[in-house]
Amino acid sequence: MAILIGKWLNSVSIKWFIMVLWAFICVLLFYRTYNRYKYEPRFYYVHQMLGSSLCISRGSAAVINLNCGLVLLPMCRVVVTSLRGILRKMSMYTMRVIIDSCKGFHIACAYAIVLSSVIHYTAHVINARNFSMNYNRIYTNVNAAKYQYEDPLWIILGTVSGTTGIMMMFILCLVVTTSLKYIRDNNYDLFWFSHRLIVLMYILLMVHAFRGPIRMQLNIKYHTPGCKFRNLSFPWPEPEFYHAFKSYSCDEEPQFGEIGCQSYLWVTAPILLYIGDVVYRIRRRSTSAHIIQTVLHDDVIELKMVKDGLTAHAGQYVLLQFPAISVFEWHPYSLTSCPKKGSAFTVHIRSRGDWSGRLRKLIEDCQEESHYINEEADNIARTQKVKVNLDGPFSSPMEDMSTYRLLLCIAGGIGITPFASFLDAFRTNKKQQWKFRRIYLIWINKNIQNIRWFGELIHSLHEELWESNLPDIFDVRFHFTEISKNLCDDLPVSYREYVRKRLTYGRPDWKELFNEIVASHSTHRVGVFACGPKQLTKNVKKQCWRKYSNKTTFDFHEEIF
Repeated sequence: MAILIGKWLNSVSIKWFIMVLWAFICVLLFYRTYNRYKYEPRFYYVHQMLGSSLCISRGSAAVINLNCGLVLLPMCRVVVTSLRGILRKMSMYTMRVIIDSCKGFHIACAYAIVLSSVIHYTAHVINARNFSMNYNRIYTNVNAAKYQYEDPLWIILGTVSGTTGIMMMFILCLVVTTSLKYIRDNNYDLFWFSHRLIVLMYILLMVHAFRGPIRMQLNIKYHTPGCKFRNLSFPWPEPEFYHAFKSYSCDEEPQFGEIGCQSYLWVTAPILLYIGDVVYRIRRRSTSAHIIQTVLHDDVIELKMVKDGLTAHAGQYVLLQFPAISVFEWHPYSLTSCPKKGSAFTVHIRSRGDWSGRLRKLIEDCQEESHYINEEADNIARTQKVKVNLDGPFSSPMEDMSTYRLLLCIAGGIGITPFASFLDAFRTNKKQQWKFRRIYLIWINKNIQNIRWFGELIHSLHEELWESNLPDIFDVRFHFTEISKNLCDDLPVSYREYVRKRLTYGRPDWKELFNEIVASHSTHRVGVFACGPKQLTKNVKKQCWRKYSNKTTFDFHEEIF
């Protein structure tokens, strides 16, 4: 399959440019710090004892400090949402692509922290050995060991840096292992709780260098490093004499002091920004949401809620917490209808996993306590027993649907949720000046019952557009992987025939679909939005990168939590 190299570069070059720039800064910082501890006169004596392991340990420490600050920035959800809203109004597509890469950048910074920490830890183990083997008998204040050949383990454990370093490595190992996809998907609780230990890690980072073992010379002016013993043989390794001093001064013995903590210089501003972001979100959570209706589908929970003062845009998502299940866990869910000035909104939750399974059981238990489950008034009273806290809304790439004239929306199963909010917003706000002129909606399901989630919404929108003499705006196609003769018989009569006429068995032929759109909309720019399984979005992305003869271009967006 012919891939348009230019299109591929346009799609990924912005993200890769940021990653390459970030990697270059990390390498440059390591290189400059390495040379600083290798060549600066004030580190002459300690470098004699430790050699290159000193430079490696300090270079990796600088990279850790940098990334410990950067890793917090993508997690400032309110700041990211505000920036995205401003950039959307300014039509700055490039910057929005960068913001959409926040999660990937967060992961990249985390990997850099882990790798640098391993290097830093290994270098300090070698430093402890060198402190023990190359004990300086002449200037004892530069030593970290109490005597020559002291056990390196006791050198490590006998300092604040050593003990806090071991604790931070333990926290990192726990966070990394619980962040693996398999563990995260099967035990999200473990992933969530382990990440709370990051708070302790930052506290340890701030005190890590307190009374550290690395010493620097304080009186360079009155004691030129190596002035007395430049031409003597040393019982410890002597590096090359890098600095050609114009004059030598040996007026006094060298004095040594701690290099001090530098972590706060790197992480204070990001920590304050993150704390401010969190405090704002906590204040916003003070008003609880109220559930006014619940609908239990086969494996999906539909919640209709209200919250005073909450407004949102189509494509945004919220974080939900149910104290009866867990007072710590917050889970993201796309809005399926958007609130305006405190009006009702809905979310659909797939009941798979520990947390969502407990939520479903909680709602079912509340239903069992009711004697008249089908009564609307009782339904409201019942759902009010289930307390829910809400944080958000927050931005996502799906907000850009309103910026395109042509839309291709591809959903796999529950991945229809962000598109439902957009369709609901269009249906309830037709007077708004919408930019799009045609919407293609492709919904792939395994089970026909999934259509019940939004079948009425899709059918009603189609009917209203038909009555407004705009039948060509909305093109809907349903695909089902299960083959059955009476597939649509279980659907409500109101939209059964509507679904049957637009139903196709099997998965879409992506190449044929994209060629059809190209033939109908030559030289146009099409916004492609996909939400669903990873293989689905991967196949769609490949089609967006293909070369098309009539200059039709496809901009790919995907929703990932």
